[in-house]
Amino acid sequence: MFLILLNFRRLSKLFALAAILVGDLAAADVFKLENHSYPVGQKTLTGLESGTINQGLMVKVLKNGQPAANELVRFHLSNAAGKNAEVSPLEGRTDKDGIIKATLRIGDAPGEYLVEAFHNGKLETPPIQIRTKALRGGWIFFLVLGLFGGMAIFLFGMDVSSEGLQKAAGDKMRVILGKLTNTPVMGVLVGTVTTAAIQSSTATTVMVIGFVSSTLMTLKQAIGVIFGCNIGTTVTVQLIAFNINEYAPLLIALGFFVSVIFGAKSQALKFGGEIIFGFGLIFFGMGLMSEAMSPMRSVPAFTNLLASFGENPFLGLLVATVFTGLIHSSGAAIGISIALATQGILTLKAAIVIAFGANIGTTVTAMIGSMKANRDGKRVALIHFIFNTVGVLVFMPFIGQFTELMKYLSDKMEPGNISRAIANSHMFFNGINTIIFLPFVGLLEKAVRAIIKDTGPAPTVFKPQFIQPSDIKSSSLSLEQTRRELMRAGQIVFDTVKDLGNLFNPQAAVVAESHIETTNRQVAILSDAIKLYLRDLTKLTLTNNESREATYYLHLAEDMRQLANSLQMEVLPVMKGATDKYSTFNENQKKDLEFLLSKIAELLEKNLQAFETKNIPLAEESGLLYKKLKFMSKKVQSQNLESLLSATDQDSAAMNTFVDVLDGLRIAATDVHQISKTILENQD
Repeated sequence: MFLILLNFRRLSKLFALAAILVGDLAAADVFKLENHSYPVGQKTLTGLESGTINQGLMVKVLKNGQPAANELVRFHLSNAAGKNAEVSPLEGRTDKDGIIKATLRIGDAPGEYLVEAFHNGKLETPPIQIRTKALRGGWIFFLVLGLFGGMAIFLFGMDVSSEGLQKAAGDKMRVILGKLTNTPVMGVLVGTVTTAAIQSSTATTVMVIGFVSSTLMTLKQAIGVIFGCNIGTTVTVQLIAFNINEYAPLLIALGFFVSVIFGAKSQALKFGGEIIFGFGLIFFGMGLMSEAMSPMRSVPAFTNLLASFGENPFLGLLVATVFTGLIHSSGAAIGISIALATQGILTLKAAIVIAFGANIGTTVTAMIGSMKANRDGKRVALIHFIFNTVGVLVFMPFIGQFTELMKYLSDKMEPGNISRAIANSHMFFNGINTIIFLPFVGLLEKAVRAIIKDTGPAPTVFKPQFIQPSDIKSSSLSLEQTRRELMRAGQIVFDTVKDLGNLFNPQAAVVAESHIETTNRQVAILSDAIKLYLRDLTKLTLTNNESREATYYLHLAEDMRQLANSLQMEVLPVMKGATDKYSTFNENQKKDLEFLLSKIAELLEKNLQAFETKNIPLAEESGLLYKKLKFMSKKVQSQNLESLLSATDQDSAAMNTFVDVLDGLRIAATDVHQISKTILENQD
């Protein structure tokens, strides 16, 4: 019993001792060190080699979650890229706010400097590390070099990828344009797809201005396309937001080798390689710009200026508008804002303001491009400006709420990815703006017509309608415009051929003669313009099919010119000579001439339809018709020559004139047939 009681007392003492120890542990203070050295959103300090970061190292000590005063903190320089680096003081006590500051003297070489801070010089409290990046002397020069070099590579990458996408799309671009209707929603879709392929709302807008100026589109159709082209720009920004800069060299190498090695075997692989190569350059340029701008995080004047874009949005709006107008690329302006934001230099709110300014700035190039356009072309540029500017002004009063919404939605998709938040804000802005404006397309059209009024007919100077050297942005679209200009030339000649019979009418002969001379002059103007346009077009990198098509159009332009010239130089003289003698022709001769004229017109009409619709059987049918026409003209000529032997002097004169007319018409028919031969020779 005594032993049991003794053991019980010993156990009681042990339990009491354990309780004391547990109580002491529970009552022990918990210390924590916090690094307050970096500016908001940054993960390193920046300074110059052999320079000093005065009071830049800032550590806060927390005791049980509260600032702890008079706590000892010791600093240790654990890594230095250069010599003569020093931290002072090496130790000190925190102030009433739990803060202690130290100064770092950077060594004589650029690189990383690492300072560690310890509480009481012990390891019970986890130490913290303070990183500093030292820059070489003349860093501003290298910053400018990196920024502009990166921007140049970025813009070049956009051009390369855009060109590759356009080549890959090929005729699909024309099919898309051919689907344009009077429905604004369809126009939005077309504008979105076209701009996503071209990667430039400015280029799309300039093309639309050309289309409207040349009556390829109506103003109402163009409004929908303008809405859509703004949405199309968001595709590129969304791709940029993936922030895969470290993989850019891989994309560049992959794209280059696919294009060069496999491109000779397959054009599809060649274009695909160009697209990959271009996107690699885009991300590589983004990386260069981001890296170049990183030192600016430690320049208070610069960071304060960018911070003011969020506090004073209209200042940021103005700067972004002017900058985008200068570089002619809203995508590049937004790309730079993404680069700054990922470095912690730019807040989300300021970046969104820059995106808004880029939307206005991108209209500047279109406004300049419309200066040589007609009134409707100028109206298109004005619509683009109104659409973007009014949209921005509607959103600006709610910039704070819009920023919070974008942050919330983007965090749901990719938490903490500010690049995606910027891209999403650009997409939401343009999408919502389009939805707001769509019901008011008619009102917008009336407004721009009221601002740019019709001032009466302009002087009638004949010139190309569908082709302008300044419009060469896409090889596929430029070839489509050339095709339309050729059709216009063909229609001019066709209208003249239909009127050839009027030369036999003394009352209408003067007008018909003037018509033929005008036709020859107009077709010569169009033919020369087409040749110059195609010459400029071939300066672009064309696909094999596009090169063949350009050559095909050159031949057709020459065929049209030759036909118009023959009408004036070969047909007109003999038919003018027959005007007074036509009344002496017998009925069979008159019927033969009427038949031949109608068949030449039919022959030309079939050729033009075959060209427009790419209907090869129709071109072949035209060839058969020419053979019949040639056979018939020879037969008629032979019959008249036989009759000439027994004819009177008056009849002989009429027959000679008739034969001369036949010869002239046969020359015209041969020139018309040359068009069908060109069509058939240039088909795959």
